[in-house]
Order: sequence, then C-alpha cells, then structure tokens
Amino acid sequence: MNIKEFFDKFEKIRGWKKENFERLEIVMSLSSPLCLTSPWLSFDSLIDYLLFAAVLKEKKFIMDKDAQQSDYELLLGENFKPYAIIKQNGFKISKTSVSILDNKHYKIEYITKRFEERFANFKSKIRVGSGKFKSFRISHIYIPTKTVRFYVEGDGEFLEKLLKENLYAIGSEYRIGYGFIEKIKVKPINKNPIFQDGTALRPIPVEFCKNYDEAVPMTYKPPYWKVNEATLCVPPFAKCTLRSDLDG
Repeated sequence: MNIKEFFDKFEKIRGWKKENFERLEIVMSLSSPLCLTSPWLSFDSLIDYLLFAAVLKEKKFIMDKDAQQSDYELLLGENFKPYAIIKQNGFKISKTSVSILDNKHYKIEYITKRFEERFANFKSKIRVGSGKFKSFRISHIYIPTKTVRFYVEGDGEFLEKLLKENLYAIGSEYRIGYGFIEKIKVKPINKNPIFQDGTALRPIPVEFCKNYDEAVPMTYKPPYWKVNEATLCVPPFAKCTLRSDLDG
C-alpha cells in the first residue's frame, strides 16, 4: 500500500467534526486483569493505533519510495485527530489523559512453557534450551483492576464507535486472556482531560506549566517510543499548576 492509497482509505473513515468536540470520560470495564509493561497507557496513542488498524486491516504498510516522510507525519498533525491539540511555545500535546485505574496494587505472575512430548511426532534429540521446544519461565506484572478510565476532549460519537467496533482488549498479554473489555461507556463531563485537582493526567512539557513539583525527561506525544524527542515534562499524577490560559 503506497501513501496515496493509504490516505484515500483514511479519508473514508475520517468522520469526526471539530465542532462536535466535547470533554468526555471513557470507562472500560474489564472481564480479566490488566497486564502492563509500562506505568500507564496513553489514550492518544491508542486512538492513533486504532485509526491505522482500521485502514490497514490485514495489509502491511509499505512506504512508497517516492513519498516524503512529511506526508506520513501529517497523521501526527491536529487536522488528522478526532481529539483536540493544544499548543504552547512550539510544543503540541493531545487533550487526552493516560489510563486511570481503580486498583493500582500490582502483582507478579509467571508464565511457564515446558516441553511436552505430545507436540513432537518424531524420534530425535529434543533441545529444551533453545529453539521451538525451548522451556522458559517469565514473569510479568498484572493489575486486578475492574476498570480503565480515560479523559479526552474530542468527537464522542466517533470515538465511541471506533472503540466499540475495534477494541476488544487493552494492555499486554491479551493473547492469553488479559485485559479483555466487557463494555465501554462514554459520557460528557465538565473536567479538564489533562489536569484535575492540581494533578497532571498526562506527560505535560514544563512550558505549559506555571509551577510544578516534579519534572523528568520523557516523551510527550505519539509515538512515545521516539526517545530522541524527549523533553522535560511533568509526569502523570505529579502535582503542578497549568498556565492560566490553559487551565480551562
């Protein structure tokens, strides 16, 4: 799929309207514990992933040799988002929160894989230290939370449809049953999606803040794995005060 084909398909699913943007609370009720490999999940990253998945489906995304990188980066611009973007001193951040859990007490669980001869229909030496029949025991963190909550300013009708039609599980290790979503509820609220009760609800560059108790270098926009774009930010759930023109 080249860049033109991708954007043609993207435009067909782009059904949100900026005039419909409102502040929303999104609650995902889980039927199994949540497994995480990071301290939180980012709602903007989740929505961006679902938008790409809705276009690509089973096809692999191959960059056209003649396409410019800036063409692909259009998907990072505010005109291609079903949620609001705010700007300050050259920085742009999504008006979306990270995940908020009703139970933060994590536990350690282990996955064990061992050789079972019923899976080998031949007679030869079996290596359990490497290869297909390798035995291992790995640990992972899981949280027995019943809900995952996000806040966002965006098109509620579009977001609800996108989530309900494309998202059945959240977090890591969903292939073995973690993080399955039982239902998703979207409702309007009158709360700032990125800042509530003197607390940051997402990574916020210090340029957006009047004062803060804590700041660390971290990424603040999708894709969050691009560590070369890290900057000094107030981390989620740290105390801070937004600039008066942004704390609305």
